[in-house]
Amino acid sequence: MATRISSPRAAKRATRKPRQSRSRVTVGAILDAAIVVMKKHGVGGITTNRVADAAGVSVGSLYQYFPDKQAIYHALHERHVEAVDRMIASAAKDASSLNELVAQLVDRLIAMHVAEPHLHELLQSTLVGGTDSAHAPLQSLLREHLAAHVDPARLDVVSFIAAQMLESLTHAAAARFSRTTGKHDVREVARAMTAYLHSAISAGP
Repeated sequence: MATRISSPRAAKRATRKPRQSRSRVTVGAILDAAIVVMKKHGVGGITTNRVADAAGVSVGSLYQYFPDKQAIYHALHERHVEAVDRMIASAAKDASSLNELVAQLVDRLIAMHVAEPHLHELLQSTLVGGTDSAHAPLQSLLREHLAAHVDPARLDVVSFIAAQMLESLTHAAAARFSRTTGKHDVREVARAMTAYLHSAISAGP
């Protein structure tokens, strides 16, 4: 059974924060190695010894940055949330309409999930609540774009459902990506999202 921690905040933090570029490279290698180990041995097979070996560092060096594997999971979660935040900010800047925003988010989220197909499984297995905190910036962005069009009494639940749909559908599409061209998946997910959002808008403010 995979070890789960109660929340990202409850996890042990890194023992030492990487301040120099070489330290940041080492930390990045350790985090990437955790995914490599998970691919080979499964979530239950992740150990600090295996992660250190895959990263090409000593276990002692790993412990300088992470007291245990839960701290590694926490750092992976933080890195994922930061990447999602950057992607959302970029999509919001490039989009000029709700439809375009949805299309940008769908395309970029599927690309992220395709690039790191095992990360979601690892975080879901080791963090109680999984990647829920990554949904928060999506929900906030959608709420902002819907605020002028959706009844305030429904705004929170509509933006919450939309964010959950977006994450769930893009993960499902990413899982299919290697078996399809991917183009139809992106279009259909975007179509489903815009249909839901426009239905919510048509209900009136």
